[in-house]
Amino acid sequence: MNKIESLRAAVYIVGAGPGDPDLLTVKADKILATADVI
Repeated sequence: MNKIESLRAAVYIVGAGPGDPDLLTVKADKILATADVI
């Protein structure tokens, strides 16, 4: 496998909805914590 084949990107769309922005799901919190770009 060459370098280009080993690269994999993912895009996540996380919304907090109309409620309290402090109430994200645990999964959303983990994704945001490990994101390279927000």
